[in-house]
Amino acid sequence: MKLKHVILLFIFLSPALAIGQPKVFLNAWAEAELSHASEVSDFYFNEISRNHTGWSARMNNINALVTTKINSKFSVNLRAQIDRESGDVFNQVTLPLLNVKYKNSKKDFSLSLGRFITPFGAFSSMQHPKERTFINLPLSYSYYINVSSAIGFNNMIGQDSFLINDNIDWGSTMIYYGAYSDGLLLDWNIKPDKVNLQFAITNHAPNIFNRNKIRLRNYGLSSRIKLQPKYFWEQGFSISHGSFFNKMYGDVEFDDLGLAQTLVGTDFKLGFGFWELTGELMAGFYSVPEFSFPEMQVSQDNVSLNSYAGYLNLKYEVPLLSGLYVAYGIDFISFSPFEIPGMTDSKNWDENTHRHQFGLGYKITDFLLLRSNLAIQPFRDRSVPDYEDKNLNTWRTSITVFL
Repeated sequence: MKLKHVILLFIFLSPALAIGQPKVFLNAWAEAELSHASEVSDFYFNEISRNHTGWSARMNNINALVTTKINSKFSVNLRAQIDRESGDVFNQVTLPLLNVKYKNSKKDFSLSLGRFITPFGAFSSMQHPKERTFINLPLSYSYYINVSSAIGFNNMIGQDSFLINDNIDWGSTMIYYGAYSDGLLLDWNIKPDKVNLQFAITNHAPNIFNRNKIRLRNYGLSSRIKLQPKYFWEQGFSISHGSFFNKMYGDVEFDDLGLAQTLVGTDFKLGFGFWELTGELMAGFYSVPEFSFPEMQVSQDNVSLNSYAGYLNLKYEVPLLSGLYVAYGIDFISFSPFEIPGMTDSKNWDENTHRHQFGLGYKITDFLLLRSNLAIQPFRDRSVPDYEDKNLNTWRTSITVFL
């Protein structure tokens, strides 16, 4: 952990340290994984680093969630994490969550200032392994697309990454895979167990985020309302808009780019006995400049791009063995057509992708969780002129220890 992170942590904790005897609650877990993936895998495609495509056993992450209650109304919340940078070397230390929270006396209204979970969609709140059916993230959170926070739209359609100023740029995901934002969050239980509203003022759109930096030049608004019409049915509706420029390469010509994204989505959860059906749909609308190769020039006018994504997961808890479940999921991401100069036909501005997942999980004890899932993800090898069909399939098994 860098010195600036320690200073930031001390600033957030100092109110609690200065007032009497604060109550501290700790929730920690560590996760190890055994995996195998196809040879063309990459972290930016299927979350498996190209350096670990064969059989690989490794530590995946270590997390600590700390809640310090100053009094009945104020608390400080922190999540510290060690994980693999781009799925490779286990040396990345971050503070993805860090905020001061105020909750009123009735416990139906709260305000959080700092870094918090983005109020968009249902999956964003599933940061804890116990709340996730599969190990893999949905494609909307994990599959990198041709919109970069540094230069806008990469018009080299068919090429997944590009080199600029000796840096490789993979673009961004539809929504940041860590699902955290910086700013001010309102959480209001309008009608307990029936209607909940979350609204956040942030300093960036939810598709991009610097895990250890707070940027002040961008802006964003995110909101989700969750309804529970019946005890077995939850329905959410989300909307977000914001800018996401990130000066990455130090070029003056990139300084004034107008990069903006609007996200809309809906999610649901249905539970019937031992069955649970969950799903989410979202659409992304981008207004970004077009970066042309090999001219290395940014267009004067922004282009409009759309992307769409969704998943559907079915989970069955086996009644004969408490704690055991089996699951199936289908996931997709697709892109709108884009007119390519010099070509008569339009082409999608990125390549449509889908995936099937088969999962198995077992809660061995209250502090031990075993999960395994097979992901089948078709892939067209763009390095071959005739587009040789391959796959990005992965098999991952993880064991999580909770404290």
